[in-house]
Amino acid sequence: MTCDVINISYGVTIDIIQNAIGFSNEWHNNGLDFYKKVFCDEQENESHFIPNELAPAESYIPYFENSLSWVYLHEQAHLLQCHGAIYSEFSDTKKENNISEWYESQKSSDNNNQQISSHDASIKHACELSADYEATYLIIEFLKKDAIIKCSTLWNLSAGLNYLFFYFHGKQNKYHDGKVSGTHPNPTVRMRFLYFQLIEIFKNPNMKKHFEEGKTFQDYEKAIKYSLLVSLIYYEEKYNDLEGVSVFMNLFFDAESKDSKKYIDIIADVWNKIRPSVVSKYFGKNSDGILPEFQ
Repeated sequence: MTCDVINISYGVTIDIIQNAIGFSNEWHNNGLDFYKKVFCDEQENESHFIPNELAPAESYIPYFENSLSWVYLHEQAHLLQCHGAIYSEFSDTKKENNISEWYESQKSSDNNNQQISSHDASIKHACELSADYEATYLIIEFLKKDAIIKCSTLWNLSAGLNYLFFYFHGKQNKYHDGKVSGTHPNPTVRMRFLYFQLIEIFKNPNMKKHFEEGKTFQDYEKAIKYSLLVSLIYYEEKYNDLEGVSVFMNLFFDAESKDSKKYIDIIADVWNKIRPSVVSKYFGKNSDGILPEFQ
């Protein structure tokens, strides 16, 4: 029996803690107040822009813990769903079980442009999206153990994930043309999937028992939406990277374009074919974390 191998660096840990502290300090030093006035036309929404109850120590520590936990759960999902074995089974090359998650290479040596066939790339992309899905599912399950999930907790989690994917995005991943290439999906596509996954999780009527008293689904939806906005504003302020933010946002809201639909159709076709094998090989506790079949 062969074992899956995951190659990953520790650079992501360093970046998450540095950003957690910097992000927290920025909003607690009122560095984002100007944008609050620009984007919030009602006083009610100002509390969603940046949750008032997040004191500095209460913000960057959970931000770091949740972001790093999500990364760990993502890698764990690759193992539990046997993605290395799945790739060996369905790929054109039948290569060894090797999942490349080398953090720095995503930005510098451009590991994401490895020369593999479109078919093999689509398998890797689908598996990455499923690992993202399980990581998000499991971290919400973990947060539910406290019975109540605060809007501020969800805001912090969503902001951290958005920053993580924006950092991977950088300036290298421009507009896609509907083709599937490299080892990973465009980070904006991944964040879009997570965004709608979080929305669907909290829209489920069974989640109401985990809501704060007096809060509704709309409050949690606003927490997700505003955390996305605030994290991008912070990134633009910190790195003076308006171009990068603009490209990220344009791609994020590009779900209905011809190229986006073409890309999703390719991924859906491959995932629906390999998913039964993923489910049969899965050795985690709950297969609900596996990316559902595309309809």
